[in-house]
Amino acid sequence: MGFKRFSFELAQRDPTTYYSLGYYELYWIELHYSSMEHVIKGQFIDEEQHLRCADATAYSFLSAAKNRNLSRRLILRVSPDWLRKHLRERLPDIAYTDLEPPGPLERMRRRFDQKKADMDVN
Repeated sequence: MGFKRFSFELAQRDPTTYYSLGYYELYWIELHYSSMEHVIKGQFIDEEQHLRCADATAYSFLSAAKNRNLSRRLILRVSPDWLRKHLRERLPDIAYTDLEPPGPLERMRRRFDQKKADMDVN
C-alpha cells in the first residue's frame, strides 16, 4: 500500500487525526513510510545490508520523534502497547540533532523529557 492510499484511508477512518497533522509532519511521515516500504520490498545484496537498512530506518524514525519532527503524543496514541513501551525505553538513548543552539522553550522540553525518562526508570 502506497503512502497516498494510506493517507486517504487514514483521512476516511480518523479525519480528526489526519487533519490535525501539520504539513511538516505529513512530510516526515511520508519520508519514513517510503523508507520502511523500501526495507520491506527493496532489493538487497545480502541479509546484512537488509538489516543495516532496517536499523537505519528505525533509528531515523526514533530521531525524528526525539527532535519533534513528528508528534510523540500522536505516535504514542496510535501505537500498540508493546510499541509504546519500546519507544519509551529507546527514546532516552537517542541523541538530539541540533543544527543551531536550542532556544529556552526547547531546553525546558528537554529537561522535562530527561526528568520523565528518569522517573520511568525508577
